[in-house]
Amino acid sequence: MFSLPVVMSGAWFLWYSLLLILTWFCMLLSGLLYLEASLHYPAGASFDTVTRDLLGRSWNLVNGLSVVFVLGILTYAYISASGAIIHQHSLSQLSVDLSTRTAGLLFALLVALFIWLGYGRG
Repeated sequence: MFSLPVVMSGAWFLWYSLLLILTWFCMLLSGLLYLEASLHYPAGASFDTVTRDLLGRSWNLVNGLSVVFVLGILTYAYISASGAIIHQHSLSQLSVDLSTRTAGLLFALLVALFIWLGYGRG
């Protein structure tokens, strides 16, 4: 969803708008379907519990691996894009010469530091 404006930059506005609305509708529908399924479970039931009860153990494993794959790809995309942004914009003005990979690693460490510092305070 986040990359659609970049990917569709060469397409016409109408096609891009239709694809964006279709993507939004699919995400809305999947969220509403999960909400409907989770209404039959007690408060605090996890996504894993709902999928295991409704789909069985084998499909729960497939679903869990799919979620891990998507989260891994998203983490990689955000870290690499942030590293490129830090490399191009911020560090060039400060005359610091870092590679894009090193800037991405520094960004990931900074985010990890914020998570670590805030973990025990909530």
